[in-house]
Amino acid sequence: MEKVDEPQEHSFVDTHCNVPNVLDALSISLENLTWSSLTTHFASQSKGHQAKLTGILSVSSDRASTQATLNLLSCDNVYGAFGIHPLYAYEYEEGEVEKVEAMEHPKAVAYGEIGLDYHKWPASYNYAQPDLQKKIFISQIKHALELQKPIIIHTREAEEDTMSIMKEYIPKDWKIHVHCFTDSLEFSQRLIAEWPNLWIGFAGVVTFKNSKALQKVAAELPLDRLLLETDAPFLTPEPYRGKTCHPGHTPLIAAKIAQLKGIDVGDVYKACRENTTKMYGF
Repeated sequence: MEKVDEPQEHSFVDTHCNVPNVLDALSISLENLTWSSLTTHFASQSKGHQAKLTGILSVSSDRASTQATLNLLSCDNVYGAFGIHPLYAYEYEEGEVEKVEAMEHPKAVAYGEIGLDYHKWPASYNYAQPDLQKKIFISQIKHALELQKPIIIHTREAEEDTMSIMKEYIPKDWKIHVHCFTDSLEFSQRLIAEWPNLWIGFAGVVTFKNSKALQKVAAELPLDRLLLETDAPFLTPEPYRGKTCHPGHTPLIAAKIAQLKGIDVGDVYKACRENTTKMYGF
């Protein structure tokens, strides 16, 4: 009888997830949480993709999430990053010591997310304004360099200021993850040309029907410069928009990138898993 090869099971890491927010949204308790129970909660959206979740980077980007993220690090295969999101830059002065202390944890693998967000938000949101964002972005870059940690960048509708600050303050050989990329193809190309150890992360936005420009970015960028992420609980990929996003949705993003590039999804998993190890060391 001719032997039939079993489908290969690929592995993936969600390289940017706000895990405490996801657990809250899904009414999952942190108490006695294990990697097995966590992956069981997320596994439903991985079925049928021949893909296995093998790691999560939980990103704490405000003061409120610092301790909850630290608590999660007792879970196998969950790693942490700590910083102040540009929209909450006003928290930095009071939260600086907390974040630096959190970075001493052996599973704290990166500083961030930090950066600039110039999207036109309603004034009632009281988000930090660009001048303060730029000041705190520079301060946090300096902290990351002092701590010898890779940097996670959040940039939205702020291409020139982001590029200018990065070029002035971040060494060319530094490890950088520009997460949840939504800007122009030209900007992405400038970034990867300037920093050889910079990777660009794609979240669920790349699956949206109205994201044609971003889909072109994903199609054009080299596979060895991409990372998979969800930015959960936000930006749930198609066809689950409107539901809570979680790491189990990552295969939908991988599948979309494979479709855009006209390659096998296994190639996407393999390259992005290797890129994750290069960026974060796990």
